[in-house]
Amino acid sequence: AVVSTQSTGEAARSCGARHFTKLTRLGFYDEPDLSWFHENKPDLVICSSVNNPLSQKLLLTCNKYLVPTIGILDSDVDPTNLTYVIPGNDDSTQSILLYHRVFAKAILRAQAARSALQFSNDENATHRVR
Repeated sequence: AVVSTQSTGEAARSCGARHFTKLTRLGFYDEPDLSWFHENKPDLVICSSVNNPLSQKLLLTCNKYLVPTIGILDSDVDPTNLTYVIPGNDDSTQSILLYHRVFAKAILRAQAARSALQFSNDENATHRVR
C-alpha cells in the first residue's frame, strides 16, 4: 500500500492532476482536506483503494458534487459510491502500479485531445470573426 500511495502521487504529478490520498503509516490515513473541492471541482476522481474511511469520505463528496468516480475493486468491496467500477486486484502493488500508469497515460491523451479541440474551436472562431 505504501508503494501504491507513492505511485499515485507520481502518476498524478505526471499529468498535472491533484493527489490527495496519503497513508501516514500502515493502516492509518490522514483526514482528507476537501475544502478546495467545491471551488476547484475535478473532472474525475480515481480511487485505487476504495475500502478505507478516507476514500469513502472522498467518494461521498464526489457524489455530493456530481463528480464521476472510477474505482479498482476486488469482489469483496461494495461498489455503491462509484460511478465506474474496474474489477481487479486492489491489493497487489504491481497491479495498482499498472493501473496508475494506464490512467496517467489516458489522462495525458485526453488533455492533449482537449487542447487540440479547443485550439481548433478558437481557430474556427477567429476565421468567423473576419
